[in-house]
Amino acid sequence: MKVALICASPKGKESTSYLLLEEIKEKMQGNETEEIFIQPGINMDKAISRMFENEYVIFFYPLYVDGLPSTLLAFLTASEMKPHKRGIEVAEVCNCGYYEGKHGYISLRILENWAKKMHFTYHGGVSIGAAPAIETVREMPMGNAMLKRADQALSLIAAGNIKDNMSVNLGIPRLVYKKVVESNWRKEIRKNGLEARDLDNKMTE
Repeated sequence: MKVALICASPKGKESTSYLLLEEIKEKMQGNETEEIFIQPGINMDKAISRMFENEYVIFFYPLYVDGLPSTLLAFLTASEMKPHKRGIEVAEVCNCGYYEGKHGYISLRILENWAKKMHFTYHGGVSIGAAPAIETVREMPMGNAMLKRADQALSLIAAGNIKDNMSVNLGIPRLVYKKVVESNWRKEIRKNGLEARDLDNKMTE
């Protein structure tokens, strides 16, 4: 089967979306897969054409204000204007910064409605809560057990067996997740030449 794995995070390969894409790609060995990136500055027409050449399309994206990243929304809107075949299979993986995966429900429905408008076959999607902690959790004792539900959902999507939209949470305590996220923020801000105390700075015009 020809499969398009679409990473719709503005961060590209540095994103949690791409991490999840790689997880599913690993599970889809034996299929012909290609990666498509939806980012600012892409050739939208070329990306749309590449998507339409596949039999199964899986979207990976971060939750932005309970919805889709604007670049992905623009991509979907532009695709509606292009001639295409019906029946392409579609699934999606939303990653949430929220602890609870249920916050991604609206975003799953947005992409589901697009798929139905395009007369594609929508299988379903998963919204994964606490997703930014996946890499850290993997290194913890019992890390595989904490990731079990997310891994099961990804396996369903890789096999084309997901039947509806669902949400899952990592098996990590809320307090531990909070500590992990705060630690990651400090790492990121230092990488950008600032100090942890700058996290408290307020935006000025």
